[in-house]
Amino acid sequence: MLVFIIPVKHPARCRSYSGVTQLLEETLRSVCRQTKDDFRVIVVSNETPKYSEEFRNTFFVEVDFPPPPIPSAIEEEYTHIYLDKGCKQAVGLLESKRFNPTHIMFVDAGDVVSCHLADFVGARSLRPGWFMEKGWVFSNLSKLIEERNSFWSYCGTSHILRRDLLKIPDSISSRCTQQELIDAIGSDYVMRILGDHNRYRQVCTSQGAPLEPLPFIGAIWRADTGENSSRVVWDQRRFGPIWGQNVTPAIKDEFGLNPGKRSVKETLLTNLWRARHLMARMVKSTFRYEN
Repeated sequence: MLVFIIPVKHPARCRSYSGVTQLLEETLRSVCRQTKDDFRVIVVSNETPKYSEEFRNTFFVEVDFPPPPIPSAIEEEYTHIYLDKGCKQAVGLLESKRFNPTHIMFVDAGDVVSCHLADFVGARSLRPGWFMEKGWVFSNLSKLIEERNSFWSYCGTSHILRRDLLKIPDSISSRCTQQELIDAIGSDYVMRILGDHNRYRQVCTSQGAPLEPLPFIGAIWRADTGENSSRVVWDQRRFGPIWGQNVTPAIKDEFGLNPGKRSVKETLLTNLWRARHLMARMVKSTFRYEN
């Protein structure tokens, strides 16, 4: 069985918590479209949304963790992004024990996934897991989608792991306080392993169970939502495509992505970003020519 674990940002650290819960709802509609019913979804959040009864195989766990402190420097980014996320993912792992899953997949609210993941994993229950070398990036601004490499390195929805490879003490309860959780697991493990998806491959390889590349695109990272944590904190830049393709019916069907129509404002902003991109290329080209 595959268990999807979705940690939800603390309301105090969202630009718009109603916007986050809307993104979460769209993620759940995607995740719950799995072609095989052998899956469960665990959502860990500070507040349970009103639509909690609408989704099959989905369980909501409410925690009272305090809001993570806002970092004063980029060197302190773990205290903002990874502490809250890592603790909530630990709670999801503890809750997952009752379903006896073979694998887990962490999913960020807003992202959407392929409807074939549970079927794929169910047929390969002994494998260590997979990372996504390729993935789709969708822009909420331009409404365009683009395939990108090294997807695992920047999208939190990019790994499927055999559950036993993430070491969580069975002695602790999913209902414990955040500090009790940190004391039992260790702050370094919470922040740098559970909270930072870039280390999953390293952790699995160190246990003699290297992850394999997933042989198909398994997720879409939804960018330019205003809630992509690291970019919101540090530089406010957009990251989704301004060039690319429209979302095809096949992508909509597999991932449950509803791109919506591009508004006049979004069209204008997309064209402005394109103009900025072209001007930057021209300046760079001119600089190279003159030097």
